[in-house]
Amino acid sequence: MDCIICDNIADEVGSHLIPASLIKNCVGNRNSEESYNIDSKTANVDIYYGRGNLNNQSTKQKQNHYTRDNVLCKTCEKKLGDLESKFSKEFLNKFRIDKYNNNFTIYNSTTDYEIFEPKKLTNDEVLVYFYSIIYRFCKVYEIEDNDSYLETNDLLIIKKYLHGFLYKNCGNYKEPIQKFKLLINFNKYSDKSKFIATSNELKNPYTFYFCEAIVFLFTKKTDEKAEHLFGEILNTIEQKHTKIVVGPEEFYDSMSDIIARILANDFITNAVNIISDLNKKAYEENLIEFNDLFSKYNDGIDTSAMTKAFDELKRKYSS
Repeated sequence: MDCIICDNIADEVGSHLIPASLIKNCVGNRNSEESYNIDSKTANVDIYYGRGNLNNQSTKQKQNHYTRDNVLCKTCEKKLGDLESKFSKEFLNKFRIDKYNNNFTIYNSTTDYEIFEPKKLTNDEVLVYFYSIIYRFCKVYEIEDNDSYLETNDLLIIKKYLHGFLYKNCGNYKEPIQKFKLLINFNKYSDKSKFIATSNELKNPYTFYFCEAIVFLFTKKTDEKAEHLFGEILNTIEQKHTKIVVGPEEFYDSMSDIIARILANDFITNAVNIISDLNKKAYEENLIEFNDLFSKYNDGIDTSAMTKAFDELKRKYSS
């Protein structure tokens, strides 16, 4: 297979789709991971334990949910790894600690978003960091599931930008991506992140949940509403410094609620359809039974409660 960035032989193994430092608060530290991959289409939850996790009792090697072999070459992996280490050092490890506030230009937008502009990271470094994650995430799911979330031409534009930056190309590699805009959102007030996900329901803008970061990608001209809400905090490759939203906390939480409800609705819809195939009852009748069990296990949106309800109904109607 060819490297998804430079088209040379993809000879690297264990490449992270999303940097380990960005998702450690969701899945744990490298080699000690505990992650849950929710397949809403089949209503299945796959659990992965890193080889150093005490819950890993299996001798069989299992695919880490967020790493892949043979998607990058060793050179692209090294270049991205160096950039990810710098971002981790200059932003992830410092933005919640007051003594490092001098590392950022800090201000509130006119719409009261709290903004940090990193002083020790260039705008290109921050944007390449996030575009590379979006690109890897989308390309791998395109290869595996034939669903890249982004349009093919948009992926090619991102690829050209990444390759141009990583290999210091001359020419117009920035020109096609000039129309794209990113909104980058972290929660300064808590590191209790939950989601590594996206959905085909989240378009215009595309929205990606990368644990610590929620990233909005506008690939087309922003409309009047988007400009009013976000125009001041959007990032383009032409600006000098990157604007990273770190508050208020309610903004991050409200965006997290959106994906929680989408995932829950998709999971429940498909789970109830599977139960209906098993017992031949009407969808509405099975939905009532599912919701009764769901409420018994939990009164909120909770993955474990949904899977417990689904598993109990599968056992009941599979016998």
